[in-house]
Amino acid sequence: MDGEELKIEELELEVKCRIKST
Repeated sequence: MDGEELKIEELELEVKCRIKST
């Protein structure tokens, strides 16, 4: 398990949430 990969997935989820909020 790569910690960096997890961080990238979290960032993508945050971006998706922000797009939905807009």
